[in-house]
Amino acid sequence: MVCNTIASQPQLFEQYVGTTIDDNLRVMRQLGRWATTCELYAIATCLGRHLYVFSPHPGQGDNAAAYRWLGFPPQEEAVEVVGGHDESVHPRYITLCHTHANHFDRIRPLLAGCNCEMQPPRLAGEEATMDLT
Repeated sequence: MVCNTIASQPQLFEQYVGTTIDDNLRVMRQLGRWATTCELYAIATCLGRHLYVFSPHPGQGDNAAAYRWLGFPPQEEAVEVVGGHDESVHPRYITLCHTHANHFDRIRPLLAGCNCEMQPPRLAGEEATMDLT
């Protein structure tokens, strides 16, 4: 679904790849490939949801990594968004942790399966430090 979203509107995503869209899609359609910035924007776009990634930020602490939130909004120019909902009624969003800068793990509320009662992360340059060992 993500690769099909990129292929259907390459002009929206070409700025996020270091090669051509065709070369990127040829690689990404293989099993075991890791998402890049391009695919994160495509996920947000095809699901019609904001995607927030808690990502490492180098240069802080000794053994602990400093993390900060990065936002990936759906590409507004997308002609067709799958699963688009009225955000004023149910403001769903997706949160991931870019664990050790090499793997994405879902972040979800501890006592609920849905984050609909929670505000999205703030992207005001705030940082938090955590030990992921």
